[in-house]
Amino acid sequence: APRQLQLAGLPKMIWAFYYPWYYANSWASVQLKDHPAAPYASSDPRALARQIDEAQSAGIDGFISSWWGPGHYTDRNLKILLELAQARNFYVTIYFETLSNGAGRSRDEIFNWLTYVIPAYREHPAFMKVNGKPLIVVWASSSVPLATWEEVFASLRARGLDATYLAMGRNLAHLAVFEGLHEYSVFTIQDLAQTFTLSARATRYYPLLADSPAPKIWASTVQPGYDERLIPGRAGAFKDRENGAFYRSTLDAALVSDPDWIFITTWNEWWEHTHIEPSELYGDQYLRITR
Repeated sequence: APRQLQLAGLPKMIWAFYYPWYYANSWASVQLKDHPAAPYASSDPRALARQIDEAQSAGIDGFISSWWGPGHYTDRNLKILLELAQARNFYVTIYFETLSNGAGRSRDEIFNWLTYVIPAYREHPAFMKVNGKPLIVVWASSSVPLATWEEVFASLRARGLDATYLAMGRNLAHLAVFEGLHEYSVFTIQDLAQTFTLSARATRYYPLLADSPAPKIWASTVQPGYDERLIPGRAGAFKDRENGAFYRSTLDAALVSDPDWIFITTWNEWWEHTHIEPSELYGDQYLRITR
């Protein structure tokens, strides 16, 4: 039966994964290869305001802020980030941290966390909404059975707590439950442009299989490099930054797919050396490339 393809119709946006988990003494760690040009604590409003201003100067529209549950340090800092973002016409959403000690969180913990975060932040002007519903990006969504996500989301909706959820990865089966897909790390994907193009096309066409088609969201991810060699217990994966050339190549690949959004991995994940915020080693090179 012929059907009309509907696109998400979202504003084109660039987002950066953001980590509000740093303390003033974090920068003394021997596991860090690089350091911020201006060291900070993630609870310092002056530092967060500077980061938003720097991101906006590079054309970044919002931060996807790592979130570890109610009352956590990252939750307290999210409140500060949202207030500063509102004053600067900047957007914020959360990166729901699904893993706990390497395994997916329990159904009850996921439900309780979402029961807290949706009503706590959905009315905030700076918290990103899609069709009036708060956006929640989910890390490691595959670590929890799809049936569990489906049951949790249905239970929340029955309580008037609806949201727009993006799963991680390129498994189209997730689109039966989630409203979109994204990747986090892309440095191991060989033909990134082709992969993004096929994934974007599949995500957009997926609704045609449904009885009541609803547009889905595709986000292409870009990344400057990767280095976990100083982190104990890791396998030692490494991708050289190539003086910015690798980052440029991922941006080119992302644009080929005409994504709804572009996600940057990351603004400030210093342990895995994926940061683009100004640093001792690179200055503002990656802000200039992004711009």
